[in-house]
Amino acid sequence: RMADLSQIKFKGLISDDSPTDAQMFDLPRGVGLYEFSGPLFFGVAHRFNDLRTSYTYEDKVIILRMEQVPMIDGTGLHHLRTLINTLKNHREEVLICEIKPEVYEVLEKEGVVELIGKTHIHDRFDLAVEHSRILVQQINRKNKSGATNKSKL
Repeated sequence: RMADLSQIKFKGLISDDSPTDAQMFDLPRGVGLYEFSGPLFFGVAHRFNDLRTSYTYEDKVIILRMEQVPMIDGTGLHHLRTLINTLKNHREEVLICEIKPEVYEVLEKEGVVELIGKTHIHDRFDLAVEHSRILVQQINRKNKSGATNKSKL
């Protein structure tokens, strides 16, 4: 079946004592990575649903790595957009990297590029990781100053 060719894998730090593939990728604490492989089409809709129901929203930045995605159809696009909106609604920053040109064209035409913001899309994974590092530092500084301001009240 075609749906068996497509996968979405979460690779991130589950807790302080249980490192996963995140350390291989040198991901900063607070950054999660979803790796997509295979076409994103109607046959993988259930994988997006599984992803949304199992994710804990503890990260500050999520990288969607799409290097292995050769195509996306309307259903895949709908589920990708829903995932991005869900993450953003939970105050997660979302970065996308390694998008094939033909997939990028679809994402741009359908407004996903605008939803994410062009500055949050990277050609290379290492650039997305570096951007995530900067975002986590900014969020931590902001949270720290917010906590300090609250304690002064």
